[in-house]
Amino acid sequence: MRLLTVSPGREARSSVGRRIRHRNAASANRAPRPGPATGGLLTDVGPVPGALGYAQTGDVAAHQGGGVQPVALDGLSPAFGDIGRSAGQYPFWTVEYLYTCGRAIGLAAAFLRYLGGTAAVSDLEAAQYTPCPADRSGRAGALCAQAGP
Repeated sequence: MRLLTVSPGREARSSVGRRIRHRNAASANRAPRPGPATGGLLTDVGPVPGALGYAQTGDVAAHQGGGVQPVALDGLSPAFGDIGRSAGQYPFWTVEYLYTCGRAIGLAAAFLRYLGGTAAVSDLEAAQYTPCPADRSGRAGALCAQAGP
């Protein structure tokens, strides 16, 4: 069996590793094989019968290559209203964080200001991503609080 995942360093890959790719001692010392970016992963997985890959729900919805669909777990979809850490909720999700080396300046600072505003929330939701509100309010805030700091 060959597992296709996104490139090393992406939170999606780390999430897969923590949740489903439990490595044995022999494979733990090997360096991971670099994988394609999310679009390439979906293109690679789509035509293979029975293949599984991990991608963000927004990327799956936007994928034009066909052959890719979200996977229900215990009858639950990976839709925003179904995800969570409690029984009866879709358990396979993660929060992605942005970090800077020191204080952000220039374009990085402008991007972070954008992400903190209402336009980014609307843009992320339109792309089927769930933004974490700065004040941790509402359902999205509760999910972000479950995920950590």
